Amino acid sequence: MVYLEGNKAVIIFVTIAIIAGLLGGFLTTSFLAKPSPQGIQGESGPQGPKGDTGDTGATGVTGAIGAAGATGAQGPQGIQGIQGLQGLNGSNSVIQVIQSQNVTDTTLGSAFTLDQWYNMSILDSAMKLVVDIQSQSRICAELIGSVNLTSPASVWIRLVVDNQLNSTVCMAGVTNSGPGTLSQSLPIQVKILTGALSGGQHTVEVEFLRDESTPVILSRSLYVTEFASP
Repeated sequence: MVYLEGNKAVIIFVTIAIIAGLLGGFLTTSFLAKPSPQGIQGESGPQGPKGDTGDTGATGVTGAIGAAGATGAQGPQGIQGIQGLQGLNGSNSVIQVIQSQNVTDTTLGSAFTLDQWYNMSILDSAMKLVVDIQSQSRICAELIGSVNLTSPASVWIRLVVDNQLNSTVCMAGVTNSGPGTLSQSLPIQVKILTGALSGGQHTVEVEFLRDESTPVILSRSLYVTEFASP
């Protein structure tokens, strides 16, 4: 009887010990499983070096050309320009042009009386032209040149056709405006246009008149043009 009771005591004790062990393990596990508080976040680390640039991608396919736009409406007509100069007609057509030139200086000295007309061909054969024209043609003659004058001096120049038809006169001169003398080169130009002439040869002459002192004729050119009859 006592033995049995002793066994019961042992069993009860063992049972209590097991239960206590289970409870202790459960409490310990619960205590250890409780999460700890979160720590302070650390500072950000330095930025890493920039990586190498990647390869350029392949060129894309060219897009299709768009359709052409519609043609715009025609603009308004511009203002009509001024009429051009009338060209030469049959009555004004040039048949021939001849020229004679001399670049040698020629002095109109005291051998030529003042205030008297002389043919310049006496000194310069280039200042006379003979032209053979058609019947009813007209002649246009022109002299272009220059003269050197030492003050006081003056000279008159004109053109003559067949010793009958005279051009207007070109007069060049210089005077003293103070002490001493003045030497100056001046241009000369004269022109004549005749009416209808008979067919055959006609003569064009350059004439001069020494008005004062001793003029010097410089380079000069004589032109003669034949125009067809109107």
